[in-house]
Amino acid sequence: MLIQRCPDLQELILDGVSSTDPVDVHLLVRGRWPALRKLVLGDVVLDWHSAVNPAAKRPLISFLEAHPELETLAFFGHQSSIGSSDLLAAVHGEALTRVTDFSGTLEQVQILRHKAAIKRLELPDAIFLRESTPLAVSNALASLPWLTSLTISFGLEHGYDNGSMLRAFASACPQLQHLDLTCACKPSFSLVRPTTSYSLVLSHTQPFVT
Repeated sequence: MLIQRCPDLQELILDGVSSTDPVDVHLLVRGRWPALRKLVLGDVVLDWHSAVNPAAKRPLISFLEAHPELETLAFFGHQSSIGSSDLLAAVHGEALTRVTDFSGTLEQVQILRHKAAIKRLELPDAIFLRESTPLAVSNALASLPWLTSLTISFGLEHGYDNGSMLRAFASACPQLQHLDLTCACKPSFSLVRPTTSYSLVLSHTQPFVT
């Protein structure tokens, strides 16, 4: 139905959470939709390695390369943990040039060839803070000069952060207008009045201390 009867498809969202094995929908990578602008992949199987010719280009790579109008690209669940980073690294340099809205892992963001164009970034998987984490995160975000919206979550090993992550965001993302921050432990932040206005959403799963 989608491949043969929806030639003008602009959004393809295959999301959700599977409690067992991911749903096999790999036939969809045969589709070609010239107007496709949004692709969201969750707990589904869209790709496979050929047992006959392991060196052959993976179907999902060809699919991404065949849709130059993509502006939103999101990997959740199964798709964020199956080597999508290697897959993105194999996409040729002329593909995914229009992507400004990306969801996935920090590693995937760093591999994107045209990551400098990203304006909205969502990192749904919690990042667990260690001593070097703020520096690593800020270095990655610094490569996104036009980032205006960031959704990120992290866990604090010792329960308190003392604002190091917020300082990292402030220095690495000068254009940021919206920050949605989720903490897995009770954090402690010192909020300083910003020089420019932006929206800040702080979420938590345990009692929140400021």
